[in-house]
Amino acid sequence: MPPRTERDRLIGEVLLAVSLVPAGRVVSYSDVSELVGAHPRQVGQIMAHWAHDVPWWRVTDVRRGLGPVSEARPHWRAEGIGIAADGSRCRFADHHAELAQWADAFDRAHGELPRS
Repeated sequence: MPPRTERDRLIGEVLLAVSLVPAGRVVSYSDVSELVGAHPRQVGQIMAHWAHDVPWWRVTDVRRGLGPVSEARPHWRAEGIGIAADGSRCRFADHHAELAQWADAFDRAHGELPRS
């Protein structure tokens, strides 16, 4: 992970990005990493340790699955996110967020953050 201040900035940006994924939509770890300028594995580490208060179930891996699928399924159902017939992942293509709109929302929200 990056040095402490850089790490804190990155954690904040990842959590902000995830919090802005619209309900009923999903993004990949790669989508988040491209938005915040980090490696997908860094995003995964941040999600694993700090994402309890953001809609973590809206972020999937490259296979469009998610580690705790059984925990994500109720959230997906509540938001109308389709689940694959085998129950192992969401129907990513049907629910992929509009990335340009998501990036615009991130840029607006990021501009409102206090600078350190």
